[in-house]
Amino acid sequence: MTVRGKPSASYVSKGQTIVARVDGFTLLEVLVATMVLGISVVIVLQLFSGGLDQARRAEDYTRAVFHARAKMEEVLLDLPSGETLERGDFGDGYRWAWETLLDTDTPATELGVQPIVIRVTVGWGFDRTPKEYHLQTLALAPVLEEPSS
Repeated sequence: MTVRGKPSASYVSKGQTIVARVDGFTLLEVLVATMVLGISVVIVLQLFSGGLDQARRAEDYTRAVFHARAKMEEVLLDLPSGETLERGDFGDGYRWAWETLLDTDTPATELGVQPIVIRVTVGWGFDRTPKEYHLQTLALAPVLEEPSS
């Protein structure tokens, strides 16, 4: 009995030569290939998931920066003359706080101006890991002269 094809092994049994044909992959080769493919898919999915997470974090920080800049501009438009602290909520999951502090280290009152430190803080993510973005500047406010009696 002879099997046609590319002979790769031959067997002798009771005077007859049997030629066996071996084509395809062994079970071990199929299992190894499946394992390599599975590991590759898992790695690609983890990288994709990490990229999406980083994009969400970048969006959160960008929104916080825009909120802080808007609040800083609002404070600078109507600069208080003394030390002030205010807090509030933007309504989209972000909270703000700003404070003004008189800068007594800079001797500028002789020039008719008072340096004021303005700090704006925007916070978000209070239901998971809280995050904050801080913005600070120094502004010069005119010194209010005290009325003479």
